[in-house]
Amino acid sequence: MWSCPCVAVGLLLIFSLNLVFLLPETNYCHLKNCPVDKKLPHIGCNNSGNWSPKCGKEPTIVSIPQHIRNFILNYHNTFRDMVAGGQLHKLPIAARMLKLNWDHDLAFLATLLVKRCDIQPTDHCISTEEFSSPGYHTVYNKFKGTQDTSRIVRSQLNAWYDQYKHVSAYSLINGLSPDKKEVGHFLRMMVGPSNRLGCAIARIEKDGWTHQWLTCLYSCSPKKNSFLYEYSGKSGTYCTTGINGKFQHLCDDTEPVTDCMHSDLFKTTISNDTASFIRDMMNRKIKPRFFFLLFLPAWFAVNSFKHKKIYH
Repeated sequence: MWSCPCVAVGLLLIFSLNLVFLLPETNYCHLKNCPVDKKLPHIGCNNSGNWSPKCGKEPTIVSIPQHIRNFILNYHNTFRDMVAGGQLHKLPIAARMLKLNWDHDLAFLATLLVKRCDIQPTDHCISTEEFSSPGYHTVYNKFKGTQDTSRIVRSQLNAWYDQYKHVSAYSLINGLSPDKKEVGHFLRMMVGPSNRLGCAIARIEKDGWTHQWLTCLYSCSPKKNSFLYEYSGKSGTYCTTGINGKFQHLCDDTEPVTDCMHSDLFKTTISNDTASFIRDMMNRKIKPRFFFLLFLPAWFAVNSFKHKKIYH
């Protein structure tokens, strides 16, 4: 006689626990750290998770399994490690570039953002309790037929990273390309104090095409008139907790960072000395090891396919 009520109570308890797990703990309507330039309330405030009408019929969130999450992180950290080691395109060696790890709060906000189905930046605040000004970008591919999710993600990340071709050392301060090309995605991937990343993937059907969207949020974004990362003649010079065991030009996972600030060891003011340093970096000869870089984008692009890619 007791079995039915007990089962019912048990199911109710499990259901309640699931609700607690799924709902965000942060009250986004009461966050106090939204940047002053944001015109709209927080993206998570009173957001029930509805899709934008732009998203077409039957849009779906694609879960990100562990192997895709690991790929996204390894992709970012591999190229952050190369930049930090001075192995890329005349960019200075990083004295303190942190390793990226997954962040569930950023991934949750990325899910809300990807449901906009919009490549334009949002005017909503996208802060978390820990990160006041996350970096954000999104991309979508459109294709017909069936395509593997991970292959599309690889292609989308390649598109962001490939902007390194248009970056100079000056871009690390002014965020601009000498040849007026888009470089914002690459720069957001390389912000030195960033140590967290969260992404979301969506698929929609529209006008006979399948669209796969990828939205990623980084714990830090480029700051105006501030160097993208701390530089020196040797990588890891300002890493206070040592170097990461796998990525030997990045700081250890335990490296502390507060509000995306550079370390006290680094002078962040852009001075004449800094300008002279950048000119020296621009004029230095590319070392032979740069030839090795030609193969890495090709490696990440293995089994890539033809499709139309649009990104912001």
